Amino acid sequence: MLSYARQRIENAHGLIGTTYHTASLAPYDAVIALSLVGLEHAAPGTRVEVVWGDDPGTGEPVDLPRIRATVQPAPYNEHARTRYRRD
Repeated sequence: MLSYARQRIENAHGLIGTTYHTASLAPYDAVIALSLVGLEHAAPGTRVEVVWGDDPGTGEPVDLPRIRATVQPAPYNEHARTRYRRD
């Protein structure tokens, strides 16, 4: 399943970024999310949470599912990060 919906990326202090492309990998029960986060939170290995779902905007607290995630560099492959477009 592919989705272009925007999901919140948070840490213990609140919003730090947003997803812009997510994919669910069945049958592995894994989710991959390409996300943009603030530079101060972008160090590889940083623990974050993806808040999954859309807030209905009612003003009432909504208990949306949270998925634990770890920041990784993009592209994930080191060769692609360092050798493609190096000029």
